[in-house]
Amino acid sequence: MIRIFRKQHQPDGDFPADVSFEVRSLCDIPILIFKLSQPGQVLAVPVNFRKIGIWPDMEKLPIHLQLFDLDADQVCFEKEIILSRQDTEAVLENRFEQKKMKSKQIDAIVDFIYSDYIGFAQLAETF
Repeated sequence: MIRIFRKQHQPDGDFPADVSFEVRSLCDIPILIFKLSQPGQVLAVPVNFRKIGIWPDMEKLPIHLQLFDLDADQVCFEKEIILSRQDTEAVLENRFEQKKMKSKQIDAIVDFIYSDYIGFAQLAETF
């Protein structure tokens, strides 16, 4: 699950139902990229598997995206996206390789990803 927290309520048009999605990878860290229909709205999420407690054993992984309004204390948008088999296999390969890495290595790569994407994307973490 990927949850984006916002302090102020955004109109429904801010997070429309049509979200495109792609998976990229940098040094065995998958990066989930969500592109929203409005220009310039991109969400980049590096996946640190050490922070994910439960991992489903599925051929096609589901990704659950939520927008949470902190003022209203409620979810105001959510969408589930199912990864293709090819994307699922790539993510699983990254997970296998990431298990061989030290925590500090993963943290350094994730920090680099955050600094690289900060110019054009909002950032979030996986739960």
